[in-house]
Amino acid sequence: MSDTAQPVQSARRTTATSAPGNPPGRPKQRDAFFDNAKYLAIVLVAMGHA
Repeated sequence: MSDTAQPVQSARRTTATSAPGNPPGRPKQRDAFFDNAKYLAIVLVAMGHA
């Protein structure tokens, strides 16, 4: 058996810091509608399971 270990990759996810149309270094704009829709979906699923 070989004793060569593969490096462990970090579980931290990388996120895009800028949208394609934005200059580098500028944070991507989030759409509040989709954030709220996802929140509502999570709440409804939790209530459905309860």
